Amino acid sequence: MVLIAPPSRADVDEHWQAVARGEIARETVSAWAEPLMFAEYGTEPDLLVMQALQYLHGLDMTYRSDDGRLVGHGPPGAYVRNQDDIWSELHEWRRRCRDYDADPAGWVAAQRRDAMAEIQRERKGT
Repeated sequence: MVLIAPPSRADVDEHWQAVARGEIARETVSAWAEPLMFAEYGTEPDLLVMQALQYLHGLDMTYRSDDGRLVGHGPPGAYVRNQDDIWSELHEWRRRCRDYDADPAGWVAAQRRDAMAEIQRERKGT
């Protein structure tokens, strides 16, 4: 088995911007991201890159039902995210990268706390 190098944040940012600018199709970026989410890497991949790959893989999601409850990859249907959403979420991902880089352990701990709090809210039905 050949182990590959994980993509970099710059790779992710470049692909994300290209979709946001309309230079490449969402489906192309989704197809690029999908195998990278499941690849065997020779080095530990960047946590924020792996999160971004999941997001990029979903950029081609379209509504498959009028009530918006059914979605799928690619057309037909209206895209779940518009171009403004794509730009906004790119900026949010960049902010998360800065926050993580400033305090990786603290960032991970905060994510765990937030996830546990959400689980507790769901259990209580609130």
